[in-house]
Amino acid sequence: MKKTILTLGAAIILMGSYCTSNKTGAQSADTSSMAKVDNVVTAAPSANEPTIADTQKVTLPSTAEQKATKPVVKLPPPVIVKDNAAIAGTPAQIALGGKLLAKSDCLACHNEQTKIVGPAYIAVAAKYAINLANINYLVGKIISGGSGVWGDIPMSPHPTLAKTDAKLMVQYILSLKK
Repeated sequence: MKKTILTLGAAIILMGSYCTSNKTGAQSADTSSMAKVDNVVTAAPSANEPTIADTQKVTLPSTAEQKATKPVVKLPPPVIVKDNAAIAGTPAQIALGGKLLAKSDCLACHNEQTKIVGPAYIAVAAKYAINLANINYLVGKIISGGSGVWGDIPMSPHPTLAKTDAKLMVQYILSLKK
């Protein structure tokens, strides 16, 4: 067993020394049909074996062909809202917003017609036009709270209120616009 391991080890060392010492291009008679490229010895094809060049031609698509094969995605035209009816909400949404306000703590500081601590809902509706920017602004004010818009008294934040519910409340308030 030791002789077999020693013999295999010697054979590996000889093969390794042959590959590293053959950098000058000298080849033995056993490797005459071999081609050497960067210390890698590969068998050269015989006259009867077809090469890749004989069997298939590999061509890569040009940049123009690649661009031509990409699918063209057409987007629908943008929707232009000419009036704010869609933004203002449906009658059902406005009614739901009124119910949400009636159940909330907003009534501690606000009233529909008269100022208590904060402005009346009709005053808010008169100040803000019905558009998406104002709706998003007022939703943010309800959720985050704030001060300085209607005086020095801060409005308490409502961070647990869902944005969709706050939007319904704002749609109700803005529906009071005369």
